[in-house]
Amino acid sequence: MSPSRVPGMKMVLLRLGLLFGAVEQVATGTWPLFWPRRFYDTFPLPSHPWETWLPAYNEHFIRDFGALNLALALLFAVSAYTMDRLLIRTTAAAYLVFGVFHLIFHANHLMGVPRVDAIVQIVSLVVGVLGPLALIALTRGMPQKSQP
Repeated sequence: MSPSRVPGMKMVLLRLGLLFGAVEQVATGTWPLFWPRRFYDTFPLPSHPWETWLPAYNEHFIRDFGALNLALALLFAVSAYTMDRLLIRTTAAAYLVFGVFHLIFHANHLMGVPRVDAIVQIVSLVVGVLGPLALIALTRGMPQKSQP
């Protein structure tokens, strides 16, 4: 691939990553916001209900988690639409604030979780942290749009 095509490919990857983040956050937000009990009892799969291994069901917290994910989906979607470097970095950083602490919590609360579920859970949460870091890396060298 010629060097002149690399920046275009980088922008495509960046936009795809942002769109993936938006879709993933819509899926992760809609389910707990509108069907909190079902989410608690069956996430990520009915045969592997991760939430049930944590403290008792709390509809308020489950719905708040859903709303948080939908707010992040909006940030990812607007970032993908505008391709504004500052907004992309802000979106990724906002997700990292959530994702890093979410990972830390779950890494410290694995007692009683079957080994395979613990591994899958931690790997998925690590990927959730690496994704926004990759988005930030892809913004290197991007020009910043002029601010009003």
